[in-house]
Amino acid sequence: MAASLAKLTSLSTSTLSLLLERQRLQSLSTTGSNGGATSLHLPQITRNMRQLQVGIQEMERVEGMSEAVKLLSNQYERMRDMLGPEAEAAGLERYSPQAPST
Repeated sequence: MAASLAKLTSLSTSTLSLLLERQRLQSLSTTGSNGGATSLHLPQITRNMRQLQVGIQEMERVEGMSEAVKLLSNQYERMRDMLGPEAEAAGLERYSPQAPST
């Protein structure tokens, strides 16, 4: 099943919304115990980001390093950075472009 640009853009947008909501709740947490806010949405964010990475890789295989692939992979990296150390803990790898086939 080919990943469509619209589907990947929608997935990216909804994931970004979850990340921003998570950051907002973390910043509002003044009790010092923000364990609930830290883990908030993490399973869904992780699932979405894995789907996004697979979709971007699939799109790159089909289209090469198109403008859409560049934009989506940059967005993926920004969202991964927003997770901080939790990205590593969740096993979310950095996006690396595929080697061109010869």
